[in-house]
Amino acid sequence: SSVLYDGDLFSIAGALRSKEYTNDVMKLTNLHVPSSQGTFSFKKTIDLTVTSSVTDDVTVELTVDTESMVTAGHVMPTCYDIAFKAANTGALLKHYVDPYPGCNTNGTLIYVRLPASSLATLGK
Repeated sequence: SSVLYDGDLFSIAGALRSKEYTNDVMKLTNLHVPSSQGTFSFKKTIDLTVTSSVTDDVTVELTVDTESMVTAGHVMPTCYDIAFKAANTGALLKHYVDPYPGCNTNGTLIYVRLPASSLATLGK
């Protein structure tokens, strides 16, 4: 469960991605963000180039320097607070953080599923 208190989000207990139960309390701070960023306190744009027409969903591999984002306080060392959204709809995109080399490295591998509907406007 989670609660928003005084601009901070507290997540209490729950299941981890490994399906283990945790009784940890996690705190996401600085939830007062500019409306131009929606509900995200840190935003980084990733540009994609589509060279042909796309009719199916596509999974892309991104190599991300999460180490510098963790050091700057933008991302938790677990990367559980990373999200991707479609530029044209704002919808959250499914993604997977590869455990090898994992989060908090300068070469974190993240796979993001891009719906064909999001890509269709890029090729035009």
